[in-house]
Amino acid sequence: MRILLVILFVMASNSYAETKQGVLLDCENSIALQKKYDGLIHIARINEKKQEYFDRASYKLLSELNLDRLLKILLEDQVVDFKLAGIHLLLIDTKGYMKSNPEVMSVVKNYQDRIKLYNPAYDVYQVGSIPDKPVLGPYLVDKYKWMINSNNSLKDIKSTAILPLNFNGNLKGALILLSKDVKRYQPTLGTDFLEHYAIRLQISLENSFAYINQ
Repeated sequence: MRILLVILFVMASNSYAETKQGVLLDCENSIALQKKYDGLIHIARINEKKQEYFDRASYKLLSELNLDRLLKILLEDQVVDFKLAGIHLLLIDTKGYMKSNPEVMSVVKNYQDRIKLYNPAYDVYQVGSIPDKPVLGPYLVDKYKWMINSNNSLKDIKSTAILPLNFNGNLKGALILLSKDVKRYQPTLGTDFLEHYAIRLQISLENSFAYINQ
């Protein structure tokens, strides 16, 4: 009888231990799942804020037809808004339209250290180095510094984003975002927001040039 009681006690103890262990595992799994869920919610909220931020920035560009004010928003105001070291603009001027237009040039001269007009006819090899998709990474500025029309030192630039400007399938130039933070533009960073921003910028530029020609 005693042996039977001992056996029953051991079995009950084992069953209790297994139940307790199962409860603990369930709790640990629940905590892990909750942390994963909280992490996903956090990322979603960050992306939502980024989307709102880029939307506001790009709508400012789209709402401005005056070229001078458009360039001020892009090259001055949004440098502060984005907390960047600088924003530069490369515009392809294949037929010399911009350089032959006094109104355009009078505006471009106000930002000549941040805008470069590029005519492929004089250097056909360079245009091939403009990426057709966004390129991000540390220390890219050395590779693409030919796009930047600036006398300022670029030695403090630690990461760069190169965004091609396309309109109706035609390459029109590039937007160059410069940061002193080496982690700001990493190759693994998603580019959806930046691509949408670049598209809206290109539309804004085309609208401004069309407005001048009216």
